[in-house]
Amino acid sequence: MAEPSFELPSIDASDVVRMRGVTLVDVRKHEAALASGEMADGAIYADPFGLHHEHVLMKTTGKLIFYCVKGHEVSQFAAALACFHKRDAAFVRGGFEALLNAGIATAAFRAGEST
Repeated sequence: MAEPSFELPSIDASDVVRMRGVTLVDVRKHEAALASGEMADGAIYADPFGLHHEHVLMKTTGKLIFYCVKGHEVSQFAAALACFHKRDAAFVRGGFEALLNAGIATAAFRAGEST
């Protein structure tokens, strides 16, 4: 019998730059986001240490795209949690650095506007 398999959905940063109608979620650790001073324009910030099964993002509709600094553990955890809750979710391969290299518009980091 074949083993069930699961591959965590990911997306290329250049595709994210062209997407409309998705919720882009910044899940960088707060210190890293503050040090950067910027975030993707239109993104919302979710403290990665505050993500849990009852988090509001696990109950909303629409596609969620998560990014952290480099697209490793933090955004992958957030995307996996959302997928567990049957959300249409993915993480950005390469994280915020890749988004910047792909030309995403940025805005000042808004620390007080976390979900």
